Amino acid sequence: MLYRNPLQFGSDPFAMLARDGYYYILCSGWRLYRSPDLVRYEDLGAACTPGEDDWFYGRASAPELYYFHGKYWIFHTTEAKDNPWDEAENRKIGVLVSDRPEGPYHDPLGRPLYDPPYCPIDINVYEENGRFWLYWSHSCYHHPVGRNDIEESWICGAELKPDFTGLLGEEKLMIRPCQEWENHTLPLHKRRWNEGPFVMKHGDTYYMMFSANTFEDYGVGYATASDPMGPWTKAEENPILSEVPGAGIWAPGHNSVVASKDGSELFMVYHMITDTPFTNGTQERPWTPRTAGALPADGYALQHWPGYAPEYMNLIPPKDKARKIAIDRIRFTEDGRLELCGPTVTPQPYPSGNE
Repeated sequence: MLYRNPLQFGSDPFAMLARDGYYYILCSGWRLYRSPDLVRYEDLGAACTPGEDDWFYGRASAPELYYFHGKYWIFHTTEAKDNPWDEAENRKIGVLVSDRPEGPYHDPLGRPLYDPPYCPIDINVYEENGRFWLYWSHSCYHHPVGRNDIEESWICGAELKPDFTGLLGEEKLMIRPCQEWENHTLPLHKRRWNEGPFVMKHGDTYYMMFSANTFEDYGVGYATASDPMGPWTKAEENPILSEVPGAGIWAPGHNSVVASKDGSELFMVYHMITDTPFTNGTQERPWTPRTAGALPADGYALQHWPGYAPEYMNLIPPKDKARKIAIDRIRFTEDGRLELCGPTVTPQPYPSGNE
């Protein structure tokens, strides 16, 4: 059996294999999919619809879904209702819990899990031997560095209390932009990005995958460390995922990693922008460009609001600017490097364990 990317609409996909034998893929905007094989997707709608009593509202940015302590947990960064300074970006870090992967989910704290004095985005959790670490991006918003009004997003981290009520220690800087490829969108935006962290372990080494640049020129690199809190060293061969214009693949990025059902393969689950048609039964939708005035009232849209694309997205050729989910195999080489077999839009062998 073969599959071919792209597979479904969605940005910032986080995939996990639940106890019921299905994969669940959670995307920005709370969109939740269920899949028997990482290829065919059932749309479950919104994993969460914030209510009047919640401290947060609107569309979550890159929420992630985990199974800990016999329950399912969603960690998220979402706009907070309390915004005394009328900030354009006012996200906080929160957590939701449910007995089932499809929900319903509720907020066990009734408050943010962590409320830093800046806007966080793109949450990730790593667990080992009953200890937990929380990672997130300190967004570019109001974060100038150096000269020339350049803003940067940095990836930060801290140990997380095992009951998920707060942090165990102070946050620390994990990584920040420092490689040449991370400057690709600097001239246009006056910003550098490190965001979308995903941490895993192979042997005695910790790997932090991350995305750099922005919507029209995304890419993925990784860093390694001997401890979950670093120090982290970025790989010289970065990026390991980047656009392939000849194949019609643009702005691939923001990934998670999940194993095949038989545990013999690892897959990077990420998004791309492409006009390559769906072949797995997903329905195409008409592309109707919107203007800034058509954005939802919560102000959180950009790539997450169907049909909206900022002007600079015209720098890439695809007519459909919507982000779409893709999967490709990823492996560790004998010398400890991460190697991606992609990105692809050509037929690929089905994930193992689905025969």
